[in-house]
Amino acid sequence: MFNTVKRFASWVSLGLVVSPFTAWAEWRTPAKVAVDLATEIRGGERRAVLLLSAGVGTACDGAASDLKTTAKFDEGSTVIEILGYDFTPDPRRPEDRGACPAYLAEARARVSLPNFWLKPDTESRMTFVLGSMQNVDVIKRNGFRVDLDPLKATTVLAGQFPEAVAGPSSAVKTVVWPANVGRLYLAGSVESGWDYHVALRAFAKANKMMPADEIHKTLKDDGPTHIWVQVPDGTVPPQSRSRRIGRLPNHRGVEVYLTAPFDIQRSNVRAVGTWP
Repeated sequence: MFNTVKRFASWVSLGLVVSPFTAWAEWRTPAKVAVDLATEIRGGERRAVLLLSAGVGTACDGAASDLKTTAKFDEGSTVIEILGYDFTPDPRRPEDRGACPAYLAEARARVSLPNFWLKPDTESRMTFVLGSMQNVDVIKRNGFRVDLDPLKATTVLAGQFPEAVAGPSSAVKTVVWPANVGRLYLAGSVESGWDYHVALRAFAKANKMMPADEIHKTLKDDGPTHIWVQVPDGTVPPQSRSRRIGRLPNHRGVEVYLTAPFDIQRSNVRAVGTWP
């Protein structure tokens, strides 16, 4: 028994010698957090979602967990507390890490906004608590459009980089697209600067697709080379895929494709100077 304990102690000592740097996670609370709006599908329904992001240094400094949050929804208001994240520093000395790519790492979180709380044609107060600071925004839903407008924002900033350079918080928005709505867009011999909107609307109706803004005015988000449309049940392609519908009449070499609304997904690193 004594020899076994002695051998175990030797192995532990050897491990400490071979691995002098041990990575330990530490709890951190960010000084500032960026917030944006997007959508996601949960429980078979599309809903708005808050995207929270805090800069944690470069990708070579270490690894961060997801940003931890709590959310309490009451009628007409909600309180979202941003608690922090676990950060595990790179145990290697800087001189042993080699070249470090110019990427910024982020701790991120999603806070889903249930449709039973964020009802159409309603307005609610949203308070973000970060440390001792309270940030107050107003979130509005007009039909399918959702807007987040800052009232008093100092440490949780909308429309900002996660490292939160000094700058005012700005309004952000998203559209909670209903089921069976997709986007027609053009590919092929598309002429730069040419407005295809009228031709696309006519193409949609000829193919039994209803322009989305004829369903509800808040669904209008068209451009010169795309239009949102309601399509028959089960014909919207899966996300990240497209389906060719046909050629745009009177526009040689221009093809029309259908795609689904895109739910934003971001990796936890990004190149310096880019957003998102």
